[in-house]
Amino acid sequence: MTTTAELRHEHRLLLAQVNALVPAEPLSPADAAKLRARLATLGKQVSEHFVRENDMLDRLCNAPEGSAKRVAGETRRREADALAEACASFAKHWGRPDAIERQVGGYASALAVLRGALERLIRREEDEIYPLTSDAVLERPVVAPPETGFRELDDDHNAMFAMIGGLRAAIGGGRLQVDGALVAELAAYVEVHFQREEAIMEATAFPGIEDHRREHHLAKSILMGFRNDHLDGRRVGAVEVLQFLERWLSSHISEVDMRMVEHARRVAP
Repeated sequence: MTTTAELRHEHRLLLAQVNALVPAEPLSPADAAKLRARLATLGKQVSEHFVRENDMLDRLCNAPEGSAKRVAGETRRREADALAEACASFAKHWGRPDAIERQVGGYASALAVLRGALERLIRREEDEIYPLTSDAVLERPVVAPPETGFRELDDDHNAMFAMIGGLRAAIGGGRLQVDGALVAELAAYVEVHFQREEAIMEATAFPGIEDHRREHHLAKSILMGFRNDHLDGRRVGAVEVLQFLERWLSSHISEVDMRMVEHARRVAP
């Protein structure tokens, strides 16, 4: 079975291989030939990496229907399938003779999109998916959420992190389980908070609203899985809850929310 440490190492190699596909300026025939040779193995390497993740994903996807683990595993599998298909299509199109030379700019733009998709999936795997397979309690203490400068959003974020602190306080004596009632409360609070963010994006005509909504949809799906675990009588794993919530929320606030906030400030009268 491939370990998460080995999978993380493969991520670094995949990103290095994609970065090696950036075209030189100016692009010589020899450079273009090297790019085509590298393209020929890209789809194969990505697919082989996903195959090595299958054991881990099978454990998640075989969890009870509607559980947090299953929702996360099935979401990740769909995203991986889409990315593998995109890599194969990219390699097929740009691997044709003279395709890169005729449209160097188009090739570079398409590569940037593909690289961004790979980076997002890797970040999601390492921050959200791999922790769900962990058997160790996360030692890092809960920290204050990043500040956006929007009081209503910061108040929401502080409240959510306070709930996470409540989950931490419920762990003691080596227990890895926590009462899911607080998880259900948190899921409801997050739903209202996301609605508040989306109202701001609509009011300011934020161009990245659809990508932002997809991030919200993913978080809500996994949080609903946590809540369903509780409602269906399953004990909620504190390791899973804390690893997912801390890492996802911190990353979402500092990266995705800040792009929304910066736009809102630019268009404010």
